[in-house]
This record gives sequence, C-alpha cells and structure tokens, in this order.
Amino acid sequence: MRGRNAPYVKVLWPLAAAVLAASALAAVARAQSGRPLPTPTPTQSTTPGPAPEPAPKFSAAPGEDRYRLVYPLGWDGPLRPGGGPEADRVRHSRMNNFVARLNEAGERGYRLLAVVNGRMPVAVVELDAVQHEYGWFETALVGRSSGDAGRLYTRFFNMYRKQAAGGFRLAGHFVIERDCALFSAGFFRVEERCLSKDLHLLERRKGVERARQTQLAVVNPDARAGRFGDELTAQVAGGLAEGLRPAYAFSRFALLLEEPWDVRDAPAGAADFRVLTQTGGAGDFERAVNELARQGYRMHLSNYGVAVMRRDAGGATPAEYLWLDAREKDFARRLAEAQEAGAVYRMTSPDGERDEARLVFERPLAGVVGRRDYKVFRVDLQFAENVAARRVAVRVSPQTAASVADIGRLLGEGYAVRDLFWADAAHILLERTR
Repeated sequence: MRGRNAPYVKVLWPLAAAVLAASALAAVARAQSGRPLPTPTPTQSTTPGPAPEPAPKFSAAPGEDRYRLVYPLGWDGPLRPGGGPEADRVRHSRMNNFVARLNEAGERGYRLLAVVNGRMPVAVVELDAVQHEYGWFETALVGRSSGDAGRLYTRFFNMYRKQAAGGFRLAGHFVIERDCALFSAGFFRVEERCLSKDLHLLERRKGVERARQTQLAVVNPDARAGRFGDELTAQVAGGLAEGLRPAYAFSRFALLLEEPWDVRDAPAGAADFRVLTQTGGAGDFERAVNELARQGYRMHLSNYGVAVMRRDAGGATPAEYLWLDAREKDFARRLAEAQEAGAVYRMTSPDGERDEARLVFERPLAGVVGRRDYKVFRVDLQFAENVAARRVAVRVSPQTAASVADIGRLLGEGYAVRDLFWADAAHILLERTR
C-alpha cells in the first residue's frame, strides 16, 4: 500500500448521478439490456495475435484506498421475487447496478480482484495503474440433461468472442440455474428437459480495444467420461501451439483458451498442461490431483469437477493440495493447521451447489519457506424494501462496518486481501507472509 493511503477499506456508497464520469454513465446505459459494450464481430485466425497492448497510464486521486468493497446498492423489484420472468427482471436489475458500481470504481483506477455469487454479487477491487470498464451477459438454454453441454458452451462462445474482439476478457462466470423436469414426449414416453442459465462478467482496460484471439475446448458429454481429461488435454496442446493458454475452466466439458490479456498473465517459457476431470467421488479426484502434484505439476485452474495442472519446463518440487470446506464446523481449526504446516492459499473450488465454499491450499512436501498467516472476515448485507416503489436498497451490516476498521488495521500490519469465498455469505480472506 502506498504511504499516502489511509490503512483501511472504504465501502463504496452511492454517488450522485451528476458527478459520475461520462464514460461510466455511457457504459452503464449500454449495459441496461444485460449486454456489455458493443464490439465488432471478430475474424477467425489460427495464428497467435500480437503481444498484449499496454493500457494508457492512469494516476489515481490522492487518498484513494488500496481496496474497496463493491456490491449492488439496490435494484428494481421486490426483495423476494417469484419465479420466471419476475426473477429474471430482478436479477438483471441487480446485476446492472453491480456493474455500474464496478464501472465507478474502474473510472477511479480500481481493478476487480475477486467476485463471488452471481445471484447477489460481492466483489473486492484493488487500486491499479490503469482504468478498467466492465460489462456482462447471460446465456440460457433448454435441452437434455446430458449431451447438450456442447450447445451450452457454444452459445456462450458465440457471444463472448464478439466481446473479445473489443478487448474484453472473461472476469467471472456463475451458474445461475440448473433445473430439470420430465415431460411427456408421446404415449408412454417421457423425456427430461433441463433449463441452464449462466451469467458472465467481462472486463477490459479502458482505451484498449484490440481484438484478442480465443478458442473453446469442449468435449462430447455422451463420450466415455474417462476420456474427457485426455480430450481436453489434447485440445489445450493445440491451443498452446497457437499462442493460447488455458484461461478459464467451466466444467469437465469445457475450457476457455486465450492469448494473454496482460503481460503479467503470460507464462514464461514452455509449459506442460494436463487436464483432470472427475469421474467418481471427490476423494478420487483429489487423489489424482495430488498424484500429479507429486510429479511437479501445480494447479493452474480449478472448477467443480475439473482441474488444469501445469508443470513448467524447469520442473517443480513435489507438493500436495488440501481442500478446506468453509461450511464445515472445523474450518477455523483446519485453516490454523494448514497455515502452521506451511500451506499457501491458491484458489477456490466450488462445492456441489456451485458456491465457492472450498479453499484450495498448496503445501510443499520438502522444505517450507515463508509461512503465511490468514484472517477471515464475513460480509453481511442488509436489505430495505420499499413495497410501494418496488425498490430494494442495500447496505452493509453494522457488524461488517466494524470489521472494516479491523481489516484496515491488519492492512497496516502487512496483510493483503487475497480472495473472496462464499459460505452462506461473502467472506474476505487476508494473507500475510511471516
């Protein structure tokens, strides 16, 4: 943190519309339909794109804090909507408000650090050297419970590559709905139909609209499950030859491959990637991950039922991974044990309900250097509904406001915001190297 910054986290409160930056207003207006900024349709190319374009430099105003907490300040509609179109309208209004808050922060030089829960999004942004802007879109598909994953991810990709043509990247993905039901398909015959809704959050550096190359690695869900990982690994290898890297793991059916969005995102030298997909219980999957970790691989990406493992050309020391479920009663004890064992936090891994409630830690099997300390703070939101106006206002609870002061004190003692996770509410994870 810069010395001029006060050592505390501010909560983003509403700003008068008159003082909002014109570009932020324009971005919000264009996002009202649930779509990001319009961008041209890309042309197909099988050759690597140019090096990442540097963004215009930006100097934040004096006194800005290192971190800010961002969440929707309200939405149009009832607090507890019914299903169907009303629920969709409320969710879209809430998401538009959230993206407006992100764009306000982006104008002031903040970049998204972490975000959780697409149904009631909460994010932490960190002060950066450039400005950023944000958008979002949602995909929906009705189809079979299996066999339609290709259509689901292709629908996403057809929308996403138009945004990548304007410099956007995928900053977050949330499964909103996976509902299945049986329908009559004729005399004595029924078929299962499933509704899938996914929300996608986008980010780009302001002033950088160069098209970025991107590909979708996808497998046929009707194929033998044991081959999913091998097929995705082969597609990743093909992408590497074209200068693309695994950028996001959706599920055991699909990965997103892209050219680096930022120079800092570009891995140095050659690397070997392996994709593992879950075919049995979670224990078997975790053992498979640790088997590769003992061979020098490291977790590059993770999601429910899939892990992308990476080993650099120079190799790496053996390690193992620990999964801590934040919803378990012994979470605090296990977190303390993990940090004393020299484990280092790496990423979240969604649980069976697709909430980011499981934390993945990496522990070297030989030699521990630079142990870490961790602190956890809960973020509780309070809601006030104006029934007559059909409007909901949101603010943090008094307990959370008090926690902000504690976080500020810890930031002054060398802690940094490491990530967010979800366990019945958003939680902020702080980390400090001893």
